[in-house]
This record gives sequence, structure tokens and C-alpha cells, in this order.
Amino acid sequence: MKFIKICMVVFTLVISTISFNLFAADFYWVGNSGSWNNPSHWSLSSGGQGGVGVPSISDNVIFDNLSITQPSEIVINQKEYFLDATDKYLPFGLIPFKCLNGEA
Repeated sequence: MKFIKICMVVFTLVISTISFNLFAADFYWVGNSGSWNNPSHWSLSSGGQGGVGVPSISDNVIFDNLSITQPSEIVINQKEYFLDATDKYLPFGLIPFKCLNGEA
């Protein structure tokens, strides 16, 4: 009986994990500056049309070179974050020298 309960718990965890990953979507930021909660800044394809809704905690969020075409501010929970993906030779996520130098 104990073995059956353990099997049921393991089975439930495996199914939950699989279903959680099946429903995750890729959301791409579009349109430079804006608020995280504004659906017009989210697309299902890189550089695509915005307006598909706001990603949930289970979704994948992607900022790429088509997301940010100029230095931009993204507002998340009333906090501003500065993003610059305009240098195509700089790996995304690194701070450009001009930002460190106060030129931005």
C-alpha cells in the first residue's frame, strides 16, 4: 500500500512538471521603452506585432536585438531599468561602455 502511494505521488509530480512546461510560451519584448504590464509590448515572435498579452510566471521572456533598437527604459513594478541592445557586437546583457561612462 505504501509503495502505491509513493508511485502515485511520483506520477503526479512528473505529470505536473510536464504539463507546466507544455503551457509555457515564448514572449518577445517589442517597441523599445514601456511598461512590463502593457500587452502592446509583447509579441509571440521576435520583432512581431505586439498586443498578445502579458507573460505569466511560467512563460519565457526574451529581449533580443529586435526588442530594443535604441537605449530604452523598461518599467517593472514601478522600477525603471535601462536597456541598450543597439551594439550588435556586444553580447546582450552586458552594459555598453557609453553607459558606464555616463554618455547614455
